[in-house]
Amino acid sequence: MALKSIPTIKNSLPSTRKSSWVHSWETRIKASTCIMMTFALVSLKTPELLMLSFALLTLIVLSMGISPKQIIIRIGFFSPFLLLMTVPILVGGGLPISQERLQLALLLLFKSLSALLIMFIMFFSQPMPVLLNGLSHMKLPPFFISIVFLSWRYVFLLWEKLNQFYKALKARLFQPSFHTKSFKIYGEIMGGMVIRSIDSSEKIHKAMLSRGFNGKMPTASPKVITTLDVFKSIFIISSVMFLHIIEKWWL
Repeated sequence: MALKSIPTIKNSLPSTRKSSWVHSWETRIKASTCIMMTFALVSLKTPELLMLSFALLTLIVLSMGISPKQIIIRIGFFSPFLLLMTVPILVGGGLPISQERLQLALLLLFKSLSALLIMFIMFFSQPMPVLLNGLSHMKLPPFFISIVFLSWRYVFLLWEKLNQFYKALKARLFQPSFHTKSFKIYGEIMGGMVIRSIDSSEKIHKAMLSRGFNGKMPTASPKVITTLDVFKSIFIISSVMFLHIIEKWWL
């Protein structure tokens, strides 16, 4: 029953061209480059350069085959968090909005958006198992890879459980509201999900142990890092460093 909805959820992820230059970029060096690029962009202190970096990252994401509509939709998912960061800064000191508060809000906004686009590059340019396989060969703790993989896998099952609860409530003519009775039902559902989750996790753990699981996910051999992969990383890092040079010497 649960497996039927998994392809549907996976199909909701951005569809990208698997022949793009980002897809052919080796996973390990791509992940390392994305991490370094995140720290380098976050350390920028000029809103104009952060806007420029956001525009360049947008072009990279578009070159992967992700449409502008998909980018806007996924940024919209994070818009409440972005608003919680920027709006209090803008209006916290009263009106009119000072130049310092506006600049700080822009810095936080475009740093967050840039980090978000780097996540798109890292996670949407290859299947999750390929990414985790690459990360497992980067000397990361094995238990970390196992936790991330299992968490990713059971997100789909959690979604299916929520969908089942929704259908069950809808079949019983339940109408969501802010009434006390509705909150009571929400609490019962959450409590039931916690109990079911604990019971399921114990069964899954026993099943994995019976199959010889020792805390380390089996992985395949990593893809060979080519000269072109190194060139891509050097080009990206050099571009970010060039922004720092502009900020230090020209702004």
